Amino acid sequence: MRLRQALLLIAVAGLWIACDKEMPVEPIEENEESAGVFVAEKAPPPSLEETAATENASEVIYACYNPSGSVYRIKTDDPDEECHSPSHVMFSWNAQGPEGPPGADGADGADGADGADGADGLHCWDLNGNGVGDLPDEDVNGDEVVDVLDCKGDKGDKGEKGNVGDTGPEGPPGITGYTIDTYTVTTQSGYVTWVNNTCPYGKKVLGGGFLIPFSSANWDSWSQSNGPLGDYGWRVIFVNDEGHAITWTTYAICAYVATSTTAAAAAPPAGYEADEHQSYPIPR
Repeated sequence: MRLRQALLLIAVAGLWIACDKEMPVEPIEENEESAGVFVAEKAPPPSLEETAATENASEVIYACYNPSGSVYRIKTDDPDEECHSPSHVMFSWNAQGPEGPPGADGADGADGADGADGADGLHCWDLNGNGVGDLPDEDVNGDEVVDVLDCKGDKGDKGEKGNVGDTGPEGPPGITGYTIDTYTVTTQSGYVTWVNNTCPYGKKVLGGGFLIPFSSANWDSWSQSNGPLGDYGWRVIFVNDEGHAITWTTYAICAYVATSTTAAAAAPPAGYEADEHQSYPIPR
């Protein structure tokens, strides 16, 4: 019991002495038992951990306990100062204890205010960085306007040669068997003649026309019709109002195309018009 009282007194005295005051305490009856307590209960030698903590402390406070009932500080000015009486017990403690374990993380702080807007960046065409489109230096494409079309990066490296592509499908047959078929007739004076110049069966007509020998005597002759006959021939209707007969020729340009047969059939189907012509008097 006496030991616990003494230790409690020493702990409270530490706070009192830290304020440089002498703390009166309730007298403890001094007898052999109590005196023996303080001699027998002196603090044991410090451990290595305690020694390291003491060496790292900022200050060591020394004090003496007077069994008559008081505690006072020593070594405040003189580091060699001892207790004022052999019956007084010296004790000490660190002004600052060893570093404690880390505390828990604090709560996140509030978001800070938004920063000010940064300065505008440079346009890709702004070669001199003055913020203005300068003609003609910054007009790379020469259209007299400085804009993103004038932004040009460095020339890239040449790419590797690509693989040979797959062979494409076979295309449809082209035009073959090209011919110009002619049909010549004579139209008497005052007559109209129509001519059907047909291609060999299986070929398609690509174009056509007719030819009248050039002569001032043939100025009163003309064609009333000149065009394709279906997709297999050429038709011309010729009017001769001259005072003499005129011999003239029709032309049909024929060939095999992708949608036609590649060779003439043995015989055309029914309704197929072969080369023919017919003449009759001009209606008056």
